[in-house]
Amino acid sequence: MRVLSSIKSAAGKVRSLAGAVWSLARFGEVTLRTHQLRKAECFDCDRIVTKERGIYCGACGCPQNYLSDLRTKWRIQDVKCPLNKW
Repeated sequence: MRVLSSIKSAAGKVRSLAGAVWSLARFGEVTLRTHQLRKAECFDCDRIVTKERGIYCGACGCPQNYLSDLRTKWRIQDVKCPLNKW
């Protein structure tokens, strides 16, 4: 069961990533105002993880890499906060 759960989780993350990339290609980036509001919400959140190589969400469970860096996520229209803050 544990393996099946891990596979489903990984598949969900791949679908989420594909959707985000598609959204960016199709709709472009969010407005500057939306970007600023998202950024402010994240910096007010206790789940933010700041590392030397990036800024990440501790609630989403994404691997810490360029695509999951919040500075990238704040720009993409269809990306949502896992805590429903934006």
